[in-house]
Order: sequence, then C-alpha cells, then structure tokens
Amino acid sequence: MPTDLPNAVELLSLVQKFLRLPISPTHAAEHAYHSRVASNVLKIVERDITEAPAMAAAATERLAIILGQQGDLAELNAELARRLRQGEIDIERADLKAHLHQTAADKVALVNPKYAGAPRA
Repeated sequence: MPTDLPNAVELLSLVQKFLRLPISPTHAAEHAYHSRVASNVLKIVERDITEAPAMAAAATERLAIILGQQGDLAELNAELARRLRQGEIDIERADLKAHLHQTAADKVALVNPKYAGAPRA
C-alpha cells in the first residue's frame, strides 16, 4: 500500500540494477535464483499499481468512519496512532479490529497472494 516501504519505484530500481549485472557462467544457479526474485518483485509492483489504490481507498474510508473525520490515509493513520497512544480510542472496538485485520490481509495479499493465511476480500 502507498504508505509501505520499499515503494514501487524503489523496487523497480533494484530490479533494474540486478538486470544490469554481468552474468557469469560460474554463478548460473545464483543468477537463476535472483532472476526468480526479480520476477516476484515485478509481480509485487504490478499488484501495487493495480490493487493497492483500491485497498488504500477502502482503508481510508474505514478509518474516516472509525475516527469520524476525513483526511488522506497517512493523516488518518497518524490520527489513529495518536488516539491509541492517548487512550482516546478502545483497541477492542469491533470496527477497529476489523479494519486492522483487513489492512493486514490486504498487505499480505499484495506481497504474497498465495500465502495460505491470506484471506481475499
């Protein structure tokens, strides 16, 4: 999601650097492994571009309802953290628990959608 690091640009930069490395016959197995890693990184970037905006919009909407105010995702996350630290919001609230669960599930789905415990909405 947009607030996570590394972001898509950083991931693409790392893959570009890898693709520019010379290929040595003595390191063919290592290169094959890193090629699979690079392919997986590109899949993450693709999901970040195609799926993360909707996930972020849904998270923003959920937080706006929970907090009773509007803002962008970063602002609302900061406000939620502030309220939790100050004891102004109960961590046991069902809507907050549901939001945190869905946010975690969305993040796992972006990085590894085949993860067995990753529920898809």
